[in-house]
Amino acid sequence: MGSADPATPKHGPPPLWLWGPRLIAAGVMAFVAYLKLTDNPADIAIFTQLGMEPHGRYLVGAIEGFCALVLLSPYAPVGAVMTSGVMLGAIIAHATKLGLIVNGDGGKHVGLLALVFLSSLLLAFFRRRELPLIGDTL
Repeated sequence: MGSADPATPKHGPPPLWLWGPRLIAAGVMAFVAYLKLTDNPADIAIFTQLGMEPHGRYLVGAIEGFCALVLLSPYAPVGAVMTSGVMLGAIIAHATKLGLIVNGDGGKHVGLLALVFLSSLLLAFFRRRELPLIGDTL
């Protein structure tokens, strides 16, 4: 008689301000996925420098698009963890091969990367209890 309905969330709704980082991360991820999948010359140059052109660019673009969709779904905390992982890979690529200034952009590419990484980390942290498998232990 005292058991809770499994369909009822164990935690209250997330705070409304978390929509900010969620929309930032999803919007940027969707935009950069579009650029990668539509043969943007800047992305071609980046992935050529990494030695991953064209298959790596298409794969990363598809993963980024999927992350954007998951960020906008009820599974946003999972999307935030996935996005953080993708951005960590991009940070490693910039730190090791690409550098901070890409194609003479003055560092805007890396700045946007950092914004998405921090937004997704913030979302994942504040909604960590909703993560499958590990959420109840956090």
